[in-house]
Amino acid sequence: MSLQDFVFIGNASTEASLPLFNLDSRAFILMIPNIISFVILAFVFSQFLYKPIRDYVKKRMGCITAEINETTEINAIVDEFKATYEQRVRDIDAERNAIFDETRKEATVRSNQILDDAKADVIALQINAKHNIATELESVKWELHQAIIDISIHMAEKVVNERIYREDHEELFAEVMVKLENTVLRAYL
Repeated sequence: MSLQDFVFIGNASTEASLPLFNLDSRAFILMIPNIISFVILAFVFSQFLYKPIRDYVKKRMGCITAEINETTEINAIVDEFKATYEQRVRDIDAERNAIFDETRKEATVRSNQILDDAKADVIALQINAKHNIATELESVKWELHQAIIDISIHMAEKVVNERIYREDHEELFAEVMVKLENTVLRAYL
């Protein structure tokens, strides 16, 4: 029966009608098997379908709750590992920065030491060069002095030789002249 049948039955009947939905008794009687089948189906569904579905939903909710709890525990462990990892990363960064700072300090000290050594080497080379220059200058002065002395001695020798040679020459000449004069005079005498 459809809804139109119920409406038609309700309007066509002139018998006493029930106050519920303005239905006549015949329509109400026709509804009783439907109501009984509905109650039986509701009972059957509640016994055979509702309880198993409710039990399945409870089990599923228990599984989901267990999985949520397990996930929460895993998240707590992951958060702990994450915090530990982040702390390790911070410690490693701090250690790395400390190593870099120490290395920079050592490099700066070593650089300054190398510069100081280089400056000391340059100063030593300058002092050594000045000393070598002074020594070489003294050596050149001494050699120049010796050369001047040698030249002076050689010149003095020449001058002395020439003087001696002139004096000897003049003396010899004077002697020869005297002998010549004597010889010439003897020849004339």
